[in-house]
Amino acid sequence: IASIPAIYDSPLIGHGSWAKDMKYRILLLQINSILGTSKDEGLIQRNVEDSSLIPTHSHLLGAWVWAGILGACFWFVVIFFMIKILFQAMRFQHEYTILIIYVCMSSFWNILFSPFGGGMRLHWGLVMTLLILSAALSQQMKSMKS
Repeated sequence: IASIPAIYDSPLIGHGSWAKDMKYRILLLQINSILGTSKDEGLIQRNVEDSSLIPTHSHLLGAWVWAGILGACFWFVVIFFMIKILFQAMRFQHEYTILIIYVCMSSFWNILFSPFGGGMRLHWGLVMTLLILSAALSQQMKSMKS
């Protein structure tokens, strides 16, 4: 929720990597206290005070806050690539189809609902490798059927 005003403030060029601005952290704290979404107000208060990074909800919003519209476009391209791979995996079924479907669905969730943290960098290296290999496998199966 607090990343939307940050995007609004600088939609084209973003705020830079590891963007810091306490006003968005304070906004998040205010929203949580108004909505009563947290059972542990002290935990949220400490979280706000421990860091001045702009809080982001997802890979997509985080990239938009950090890098502007081009950061968001990157994740849209990844989503488009995953949709293409999903359709290819279902069209040319092979023993890895279920793995590819699972990885794509999990990755959709991560792009839309998970912050891009340290462990995610390793995760995305593996996911992108799997997607590229899947595209190559689908291309190979397509050429064999022709």
